[in-house]
Amino acid sequence: MPRMLLLLVSALVLIPLSAALQAPNEVPPQELPKGRTVILVRHAEKDPAGGEDPGLSERGKARAEELARLLIHSKSTQMFASNYKRTQATLAPLAKQLSVEPRIIPAQDNDRIIDACRQAPPGSTTVVCGHSNTIPKLAMALGVQPERLDEKLRFPENEYTRVLIVHLPADPRQASPSLTELALSP
Repeated sequence: MPRMLLLLVSALVLIPLSAALQAPNEVPPQELPKGRTVILVRHAEKDPAGGEDPGLSERGKARAEELARLLIHSKSTQMFASNYKRTQATLAPLAKQLSVEPRIIPAQDNDRIIDACRQAPPGSTTVVCGHSNTIPKLAMALGVQPERLDEKLRFPENEYTRVLIVHLPADPRQASPSLTELALSP
């Protein structure tokens, strides 16, 4: 009889324990807050015969297509270009593929772009196309420091390949923004 009692007690203990180990976790894991991503690019090569507000050269048009191929999976939901043809033309292939209409903001109005990037929904991606002098300033205002700038803190005049990816943390009190830099083909 003591052996039967021992088996019965063991079964009563092991069955609920076994069921508890096999039960799915009914409490959903806590979702981490999402930050924002801002992709900063300089406009592609401008047409040398374009006057005061040139469009893109043939090389610049090819670079705009390359940028679209690179960023097609970025899931960008907002884009900004300056009031110059070359920035708008640089974003045009990507904007068409993603069905996102770029907002035009004057090149000198960095504060509006910075506010829009910081106010974007958590988990969102914003693409900004600017100029050799505005893109580094935007990056620094967002809290990161690009490398290889000239003495006036600009991209070198003949450099069109850099793509700066700024990751803004969900809670800036717990983490700092980070920078990843990519390059298009020379």
